Amino acid sequence: MDEEKKNLIKELIVKKDYSALEDLIQPLINNETKDVALLNLLAVAKQSKKNRQLSDIRDSIKLYRQAFLIDEKHKEVLLNLAYSSIKIWEFNDALFCLNRFYERNKSDYEVSEVLARINYYIGNIDEAIDNTKQILNNKKAFPDVWTFLLSILNFSNKYSQKDYLGYCKEFSKKIKSLDESKLVKYEFALNPKKIRIGFLSPDFKDHSVFRFLRDFLISSSNLDVEFIAFSNLKKNEEDNHTSELKNIFSEFYAIKDLDDLELTNFIREQKINILIDLATYTSGTRISILKHRPAPIQMTWLGFCNTSGFDEVDYLIADKYTMSPEIEKSYLDKVIKMTNIWNSHSAFKENYEIKQLPAIKNKFVTFGSFNHFKKINDEVIHCWSLILKSVKNSRLVIKSSASVSETSIENLIKKFKKNGIQKESIDILKRTKLSNDHIKSYNMIDIALDTFPYNGVTTTFESIWMGVPVIVIKGNTFSSRCGYSINKNLNLNEFISSSKEDYVQKAITLSKDIDNLKNIRENLRYKALKSPLFNNKNFAIEFTDQMKKIWKVFVDKRLN
Repeated sequence: MDEEKKNLIKELIVKKDYSALEDLIQPLINNETKDVALLNLLAVAKQSKKNRQLSDIRDSIKLYRQAFLIDEKHKEVLLNLAYSSIKIWEFNDALFCLNRFYERNKSDYEVSEVLARINYYIGNIDEAIDNTKQILNNKKAFPDVWTFLLSILNFSNKYSQKDYLGYCKEFSKKIKSLDESKLVKYEFALNPKKIRIGFLSPDFKDHSVFRFLRDFLISSSNLDVEFIAFSNLKKNEEDNHTSELKNIFSEFYAIKDLDDLELTNFIREQKINILIDLATYTSGTRISILKHRPAPIQMTWLGFCNTSGFDEVDYLIADKYTMSPEIEKSYLDKVIKMTNIWNSHSAFKENYEIKQLPAIKNKFVTFGSFNHFKKINDEVIHCWSLILKSVKNSRLVIKSSASVSETSIENLIKKFKKNGIQKESIDILKRTKLSNDHIKSYNMIDIALDTFPYNGVTTTFESIWMGVPVIVIKGNTFSSRCGYSINKNLNLNEFISSSKEDYVQKAITLSKDIDNLKNIRENLRYKALKSPLFNNKNFAIEFTDQMKKIWKVFVDKRLN
């Protein structure tokens, strides 16, 4: 390339005129091109121009791959490939190249981090965990990589509660203490007219948390408590659900832009008696501030069904079914065991029709799961495959509760094929933007199958609302006993399994009794409405009573 063209390229880069840059470089490129810098530059130009199309990003990915395979040590090209793939959720080329680099450089932070994310997106949870563990000691890993790991450990069958707690403790130790001299001193009334309870969450929006909060908060309005929201949402992430919650909470504060010191002091200034974190290790969490004690009593609840592992978190809210005495021993927090269930759903205001049991018309049984694909691990697929093979002509309908990539779908189909199930036996539905369409989709299912070790919660409530019973396994952790708790509260004992073998056998046996399934479908919503699952009034009374008792214990200790 002559100097004139080199200078023109530099000039166009400075001007950020990527369309002109593409026009200049494109004629110089073909399948035989070996100039990595030029291939990378053309790819950047294609995806950076103002009027780019989806095809431009796909062309960029091909160019990055071409460049990387010429020089497999070129990390910039590889990362450009990975980030471009994430933009359009098409991961095959990125996975191929990332894995080639990773096998030789497992400690490389940027590559391991993005490979972990992509493996997570496509449902390769154990691979994502392995990628993440390689870089935990890197300073850049704190806190986001740590919270990512602690979240996804719960989806794997390979790690015990003891393993999980070990990582929690390591994470806790890495959180630096704040300068005590800069902390605002507590100011709270020991005997307030109303106990001030703070909820800390990034999910005060169209999210599962909203569906369990709204009617509970409304039902608590005359129970001598005040609920104060500390929202970790960006302004542009707020929606109609946020506006609705703003009108229900006593006070609502946006705290996204506050650092840990500022947030700790801000919560203290609001004279909060009890602070409840609703996210723990899920995306957008601010769990680390609980290390600094912004409130005298601290708890976790609702958005994440496991302990934080922090000494500074006093309580975990569960129930008598999710938390047996034996399981409780492996939790650091004191466990508040709600009498019936650990949460209550706000119920649906829309009049969703429950249609006839599909098996009556279809002459075959349809199993289904609308849980997030990250919960569908190899053992779940193995069990579902055994069920499909054992129940003649049966089908499986699955739909993720979050957006999924084509790579993720292909990955699932491959795993089923390994278990002897062809894709013709499986219907993979696309995620629907409208809640109405999503809920109506349950009319396609005769029997729902829960995931394990991390059970469905929102999806199980939805399924029950639409008359579809859910077969669950009674596990040995909070997150693996959610389905058990829900079914116990409905007295659906025949749908509770004690093991994976029992789970498969129950699915086979229950699928044979069409009259029983028909009867359950016709009565399940009514039964659920009479149960604790949707009884927000009773739940609110018990919840607030528990908070008052805990505050009284705190005050008594302080006075004595």
